[in-house]
Amino acid sequence: MAELIKRTKKDGKTAYLARVYCGRDKDHKPICKTKTLTPPPGMTGRKLDKELQRQADEFEQAVLRGTLQSDMLFDALLDKYFSEYAEPQLRERTVYDLSLIHISEPTRRTPISYAVFCLKNIRL
Repeated sequence: MAELIKRTKKDGKTAYLARVYCGRDKDHKPICKTKTLTPPPGMTGRKLDKELQRQADEFEQAVLRGTLQSDMLFDALLDKYFSEYAEPQLRERTVYDLSLIHISEPTRRTPISYAVFCLKNIRL
């Protein structure tokens, strides 16, 4: 279930933080996804609570389905690529050759866009 936390902005407006727990990473640190929810103006009471819960549920479902991956690291993308695509669909030798491409640890722990930039500059 998504956790809702009430926040007050600097300008006095109220926003809510939705937090969804997604398990733990390989270093046993908790993985949480967050999203700021801003209710439509004029909503109060039970209508506000229902709308916030609806938005939080939609966010939670997106996280659990895996459709919300905007901050995925390149390391996680590689693991997902090999497990979901390469191993079932490519020849064993091709998978082996792909696994030999060396990607330095600092690059593996960066967001996807930077890591892809680095891969484009590697001469194979």
